[in-house]
Amino acid sequence: MLCVGFFFAACSESVEEEYINNYGASVNVHFDIAAENPAPQSRAANEGAYVAEVESWELIKQYRVAFANPTNGTIYAVVDKVLTTTVESDPVDVELRVGQYKVYAFANIEFSKLDALGIKKGETIPTTLGTERFFVDKYFSTTSTEKNLLPVETFRDDFTAGQNVGIPMTSINGQSVTVTERINQTFGIEVRRLFAKLQFDYSYRMPVGSPDLYLKGQSVSNITVNNSATPAVLLMNYEEARNTVDLPTTFTFEKLSHAYAGSGQLLKANGDTGAKLFSQSFYVLESKGDAATNSFELDFNIEKADGLTPVEDKVRYSITDPDHLTLIHRNDWIVIPVNVGEWLMDIDVYCYPPIGGYPEAHIDHTTETEFHVTFDSPGDIALYLNFHRFYDPTSKFYLTDASRIKSVNVTTPPVGDAIFEAGKAPKYAAGEITATLKNVEGTAYIDVTVEFIPDPAQPSITKTVTRRIYMTRKGII
Repeated sequence: MLCVGFFFAACSESVEEEYINNYGASVNVHFDIAAENPAPQSRAANEGAYVAEVESWELIKQYRVAFANPTNGTIYAVVDKVLTTTVESDPVDVELRVGQYKVYAFANIEFSKLDALGIKKGETIPTTLGTERFFVDKYFSTTSTEKNLLPVETFRDDFTAGQNVGIPMTSINGQSVTVTERINQTFGIEVRRLFAKLQFDYSYRMPVGSPDLYLKGQSVSNITVNNSATPAVLLMNYEEARNTVDLPTTFTFEKLSHAYAGSGQLLKANGDTGAKLFSQSFYVLESKGDAATNSFELDFNIEKADGLTPVEDKVRYSITDPDHLTLIHRNDWIVIPVNVGEWLMDIDVYCYPPIGGYPEAHIDHTTETEFHVTFDSPGDIALYLNFHRFYDPTSKFYLTDASRIKSVNVTTPPVGDAIFEAGKAPKYAAGEITATLKNVEGTAYIDVTVEFIPDPAQPSITKTVTRRIYMTRKGII
């Protein structure tokens, strides 16, 4: 059963008289309120457009439409409607007087909260409506100890349990409508979701049989949050452009995280097909990269099945390239493919022993994240690192490739035995890692973190990997 309320008798006499005196005869008008389609955007190279998928809790469940005087903001008429199911659009017939109006529409926002804002018959549209406090504090307010991403499933379960009425939506901040005496006059009202949706599609593109991985958690940095100091915007004039976002005068960036239950989400290598293993989606508020980094940063906490060996995988999406993640708008549906693995690192090892030494080095054991190198003699050594896709050896590039390498960091001092000459521990410069070994036995390791550009055609997308190199000095000469 539909519940429709037309409130024309609950205002003061002066407002009713003003309405009658300033407007023409009453006529029947038809309008359709509709949810704007999500704006799907793929963040994959050479991907086709995604088809927007809208869930039931992302549709319209209830709404209020207010018709106000465009000059003084007096609300002359209000239409409330509660539906028995969610819909993409809903037709309504309403009686209005001939004249000009500013129309304000709200979907899936409690009527009591709209009343508290003054969005009701006989009141005046607040001049601060474009910067009012957001209505979903339970989902997006953060404290120092609680800064979590909002999984789609959490919002869905609350909707199913009747703890919310769906994703809140609003129209632009005052849509101009002129009602005439024309018969069967019809106009449309579009409302836009106040959330954006980030969808992560995971794959593990490494040879079948590679060690199983577990996704323990993930985070997104530089996301705008909502709290008492940084209220999110309720309405916006989104007809202007999509090259900006409508944020409060002051706002805060946070790093929001999500931890997976138990051991985490299992990732099994699926070869070079890159087939999707699973997806996880989150709702966020519209945002932009902070001024310092000019980017959003995505971090993934991944461990090998032994629970001991961490695999660091970091992807940063810059807002400087319009072909990629420039801004997060409300109602965006952003699909981000996350390919765990794919890139292998190799090492070319050179050693320069003293007279009487043997210039031999052995790479004894390697995994996707570790290298074990044994040196038979003391002396100078040099390591040259390169990366390539495991299924495409021709994709190899070295740290000397300035078009691909963003940064290189080597941990200092090395961890382990004192096998290096004083002042000659491993250091990085000009594409090579150099050191000088002493004439002692022992083992030490360094961690090398490299940020590189996987695809030169998409320089705004970088990947950061950390690899551990064990160096063993064996034999005394």
